[in-house]
Amino acid sequence: MSVRKVKFRGRRLDNVWVEGYYCVWQNRHYIAPAPHESGFNGGEIISYEIAGFFQVDPATVGMFTGLHDKNGVEIYGAVGEKGGDIVTRHEKGDSRIVDDGFVIIGEVVYEAPDFVIRKNKQWSAGLVGDNLEVIGTVHEHPELLTQTVGR
Repeated sequence: MSVRKVKFRGRRLDNVWVEGYYCVWQNRHYIAPAPHESGFNGGEIISYEIAGFFQVDPATVGMFTGLHDKNGVEIYGAVGEKGGDIVTRHEKGDSRIVDDGFVIIGEVVYEAPDFVIRKNKQWSAGLVGDNLEVIGTVHEHPELLTQTVGR
C-alpha cells in the first residue's frame, strides 16, 4: 500500500505559485513549505510570514491528487470552486462520455470520494489513464475551458 503525499499549491498575493502545507489563520490563507524547509522548529509562531508561510489567494488553492500526467507533471485538483489544473484526456471508446477518439478538456476537481475532470459543471469524467496531460490552470488560462472537445 502506498501513501499519497498530501500537499497543496496556491498563488501568493504577488502572483508567485508556492507548494506545501495549507492552513488558515485569522481569516488569512497560507501555504507553508515542509517544516525542515522553512526553519520552523515547532515553537510558538509569532508571525506566519516570518516562519516561512506565504499568504495565498484562497481561490487558487489546489490539492495534489497523487497523480502525474504523461509528462511527469504533478496534477492538482480544486478543493473549492477553483484552483485545479486544466487537463486533457484522450478518450478511446468510453461512449458514456464522448464518442470514440475524442479529447476531454476540463478542470480537475474533488467530487467525493475522488478527483475527477469536470467541464462546465455539466459532466465529469474519471481522472484515470496514462493519457492525461496538464495544459494549464484555471487562473492562468481560463480560456482553455471554453474549448470544445474534438477528435
